[in-house]
Amino acid sequence: MTRAPYTPPVPYVLRTWSLPADLEEVVSADLWEVGCLGCQVVDGGEGPLLAGGPLDEHAGRARGGRVVLAAVFPLDSADDPDPLSRWGGRGVEPLATAELGEEDWLAAWRQGTRPFDLGLGFRVDPREPEVALAEAEREAGRTGHVDDRLLLSLPARQAFGVGSHESTRLAVRLMEDVAFPGLDVLDVGTGTGILAMVALHLGARAAVAFDLDPGAAFAARDNARRNLFDLQIYAGEAAALGDRARFDWALVNVIPELILPTLPEIATRVDGLVLSGILVERGGEVLAALRPLGFERRARVEDGEWVAYRLERKVARLPPDKLTGEAVPAPWVSGAEAPDAPPVASPAASPAAGAASASLRRGEER
Repeated sequence: MTRAPYTPPVPYVLRTWSLPADLEEVVSADLWEVGCLGCQVVDGGEGPLLAGGPLDEHAGRARGGRVVLAAVFPLDSADDPDPLSRWGGRGVEPLATAELGEEDWLAAWRQGTRPFDLGLGFRVDPREPEVALAEAEREAGRTGHVDDRLLLSLPARQAFGVGSHESTRLAVRLMEDVAFPGLDVLDVGTGTGILAMVALHLGARAAVAFDLDPGAAFAARDNARRNLFDLQIYAGEAAALGDRARFDWALVNVIPELILPTLPEIATRVDGLVLSGILVERGGEVLAALRPLGFERRARVEDGEWVAYRLERKVARLPPDKLTGEAVPAPWVSGAEAPDAPPVASPAASPAAGAASASLRRGEER
């Protein structure tokens, strides 16, 4: 395990207002219309951005039928006019505008947390890498393995999870029954990159990971480097892979609301799917969406209110490179290493984006 450079959180602009409580919903809706990336109502001085956080000084204003509303915007909007100025006549008062992202709000949580086991062969340490390294050396006498488990250093630095959620545990349980050696995987909505790294440790030949959030792509890149995995990552959508990209398995730990619209696009590229992030009551809906695409359920696991599935295509396909033995082209630009910053793929903006960001090119299906 080696030290990898830490990509700090992408800075944002945090705006706060004091407003009558009965305007909360309508004003929040207005913020989404003008480009808000997320908002939080602070009622009575509670909330994750308080208790010493950036909203602490405003906690006392959430009194007497009023609330404090906080909203996050892109950094380039810092000099824009107040987006709620038209509500001034109805008691909406701006409080402050500040840059958010330089402070590490999860530092105190990392200090108090402990490593936890994941699946049959992994242990995740969400603390600082130096702490994980020192403990691994003490307990195992060598870096990287503890009690025959692979130690993954995934410091909790951004809101992408570290593998403790039920949906991640369920996905790993299903993955440990897959014969990955020699296969290629696609990690959809990668977050920290944990599922792609698990697949590589289980023998996958190559793994490509992508996420719509550029911050997640940076986090996955840092985690892969820290844990010595060769993971190809980009920020964008599945369509950016290009028409010729094919994989053996897709790993999808994404809620149905986000994945169902793009599931057909992903399913056409793979022969197997590990699907998690699904509430039990939504499981039937997800399976129904995959039946017309030629997939059958092979396994199902459940934990509390969450369920996950492993599905395989009824008749597996062999892509042209496996039939002819042709070499798989390099994942990035020929002869170049993966860039320091994960590429941001935008097929609509650039027809070449798919060719630049896809990890595997295998030829069109025959």
